[in-house]
Amino acid sequence: MIFLDFVALWITVYFLVDRLNVVPSVWERLALAFAFALGLKSLVLFALMALGLPLDIFIQTAVSCTALVLVALIRWKQSHRMTVSIPPSKSSLNISVICVLGVLLLLSLGNAGFFPITEADGIWYHVRGILFAHEAKFDSATMNAQFRQYPPFVPLVFAYSISFGHEKIKLIFPLLYLCLLALFYFRVMEETKNSKVAGAFALVLGTTPYFWWHSALPFLDLTAGFYYSVGSLYWFFLIQRILTQDHPALNAESRSLAIISGTFFGIAAWTRLEFLLYNAIPLLLLIAALHRNTAIPKKERNKVLLSFAVPLLFFSSLWFLTLVTFDSALERRVLAVACVCVGLWFVVLASLKWHFKLTNKRWVVIGGLGAGFYLVLMIVAGPQSVSLGKALLIALTRSLSVHAFYAMTAVLIFFLFWQDLKKLPETKKLLGVFLILYPLAHFAIFSYSEPKWPHLAAYVDAVVIHPGHSINLSDTRAMLAFYPLLVFFIAGLPLVQNGFAVTNRPWIAKSVYGIIAGNLVVLSIVFIFPRVQFFLSHSNLTHVQLSETRGSGDMPNQFSKTYAVANRLRQLTPEDATLFMPPGDRQEGSFRSAVIQVLYPRRIVFGDDVGFENKLNASQVKPTYTVFSAEWHPEFCGERPRIPLNDSGFGMCRLDS
Repeated sequence: MIFLDFVALWITVYFLVDRLNVVPSVWERLALAFAFALGLKSLVLFALMALGLPLDIFIQTAVSCTALVLVALIRWKQSHRMTVSIPPSKSSLNISVICVLGVLLLLSLGNAGFFPITEADGIWYHVRGILFAHEAKFDSATMNAQFRQYPPFVPLVFAYSISFGHEKIKLIFPLLYLCLLALFYFRVMEETKNSKVAGAFALVLGTTPYFWWHSALPFLDLTAGFYYSVGSLYWFFLIQRILTQDHPALNAESRSLAIISGTFFGIAAWTRLEFLLYNAIPLLLLIAALHRNTAIPKKERNKVLLSFAVPLLFFSSLWFLTLVTFDSALERRVLAVACVCVGLWFVVLASLKWHFKLTNKRWVVIGGLGAGFYLVLMIVAGPQSVSLGKALLIALTRSLSVHAFYAMTAVLIFFLFWQDLKKLPETKKLLGVFLILYPLAHFAIFSYSEPKWPHLAAYVDAVVIHPGHSINLSDTRAMLAFYPLLVFFIAGLPLVQNGFAVTNRPWIAKSVYGIIAGNLVVLSIVFIFPRVQFFLSHSNLTHVQLSETRGSGDMPNQFSKTYAVANRLRQLTPEDATLFMPPGDRQEGSFRSAVIQVLYPRRIVFGDDVGFENKLNASQVKPTYTVFSAEWHPEFCGERPRIPLNDSGFGMCRLDS
């Protein structure tokens, strides 16, 4: 059933992408349509929940099939000019690219299907998807208050699979990894017209260990990085048309590219809230480019801007309006991003009415004002646990050290030292400005937030001595959106293109192949071998049994003991039970997420919840159980029969017996 529903939606969106008439390859259209279809499905589910309707599979399928019929009828009645497809090259290099990336994709799919969701943040996203699927509520009291305010895209995708009874919900991430590589290849091909360059740099991106690792992890970051980086690629081609456009007839293509890139940027912020801040970069640069080309009439300029800005800001605005309906107060960070969203709407409206000619001097003034505002913000509302100087130093360390986790791909930056950057076209220079502004925004965001460790030495230790402590921090994951654009920029340098075309510069191609080889070595040793080894020694276990193991070496399972207790409780208690548990938040971390993930829909009351003892004494719901340990109120059971929960030191008894 889920296959019928999604294929109908996929075909529908494919027809719409085809109508945009700016994507020359069928394979590129398919990848674009897949990504768009996920975004559209999330909006359908969001609408159902907003209307108070359950995520019924028949309603979902009816919507998808109806949309397909309507779009097919419109397509049949209207004439349509098909674009010319660029046939993929069958060179030995591209065959090698397909083979290597195909093996990595299969390994990623195998990982996503074999490993259960036991990663800390991933569990909460899974829990949220479960709550969406079964309760159809955005503000469920069962959900952690912090994660409740996160944008809903990935949990909605999880809810989509769960509502159809499909439990292999992590399979979506390898497919996004595949779409990223396909879209990256065709965009490089469009820019360079060189299949060797496109194939080699797609291989660089695909073998980057951090990307492959996240292609099987249930986090928000690969999804946000995918949508943001792909949006950036199409944004670049939009800028190309704007800066070289001297005839209004070309604006149809510009609007199509604006819709694609703006929608992808919007879905990135629909996934992780801070990406709305990163979205300010392409929006402001687009406004500057539109006002620079005076050959574009104001009416046409405004059409392009609205085609880009409306989808970019729509998703975030929709979520902020939803958050207003929550009973809980907005977190400070969420409120700050909401203010930025309002500010960007004002910037767009002002740009529609007035003409801004941004000279270099004015850019310097804007940069100075921005830096001054940032410092004032840091002084007034910055981190409270450390001083301003230490916060900036820690943020600088974090911003520089994260690149170590992208292995050999980060070495591409050295090609810039051999390229005469002054001779680059204006569009490439603007892309370079984008690549400078993104790390600056990254620095500003992670210097504003409270540091994980209050001492700089702790960060040095986490990067150099114990890299496993920082490899999955949010600042490291945020660079997933940066590297595809960086690799694209390097691939488009004249130096690199000539190096693949001219035989007297073999060192360039050899350097790229060396980076690929280095990535594969790191990828194999750090990620693939530990996972394959774990699979071979645990292939006979079920998902429930796997959740009780220590996990693979690259992603240890910190909740193995919690899962052992929770799985036993699931066997011993009915779904309508109420369970009184020990405190869910401890010094070594919270186990609430894993308990809720396993025991839902049972009602769970943790020992550190407000009014725990009053709820315990007043509980008249049957059946009711309490979980105890030697340190946590064994006296609650009195003389009632006690059942040990494995060898964990915990036990349970039924209170209403």
